[in-house]
Amino acid sequence: MSVVVAILELVLGVVALLTVRASPMPMRLFGIGLLIAISIYAFALPYLMPIIVNPGVDGFGGSGFGGSGFDGSASSFELAMIIPSIIWTFHGGVVLAGTIIAWNLARNRTWWTHLVAAGYALLMGLVVAFVEWAMNWFGSSFAMSMVLTQCVLLGVTFCGLGLLHVLGGLPRGN
Repeated sequence: MSVVVAILELVLGVVALLTVRASPMPMRLFGIGLLIAISIYAFALPYLMPIIVNPGVDGFGGSGFGGSGFDGSASSFELAMIIPSIIWTFHGGVVLAGTIIAWNLARNRTWWTHLVAAGYALLMGLVVAFVEWAMNWFGSSFAMSMVLTQCVLLGVTFCGLGLLHVLGGLPRGN
């Protein structure tokens, strides 16, 4: 299912970026390239997560966790829970930033709007991660947590595109 969703997202994104009017083709192609790179990253990270996390956790296996009083197994367990959470938090922000900046590039916006897009996306990545944490903390089912998190992510994506549309309409925005 994730392969179908990734391909559908990529095809719709490329079509949307190709249909942008009043924008030079090289900027649209650069935006498409960024969208493809971000889509590959978003699709590959779940498969790369064990490769990223396991060496970090194994490195702390029997030595304790910085003298904090935990034995090796507790620190490995804590690291195994903390590292993916941090990676997933930034993952959401990076994917959102790539998507919004790709749209900005296709719309031929000025350089500072890309900085606003990156800052907005990283902040919203934290918000989405907090919503997911809150849903899990309140005991929601996995499916409910996943659906609500994706709805929040979709909402902040459209809000980000709207914000950048407004900023692009400023006299020095495009």
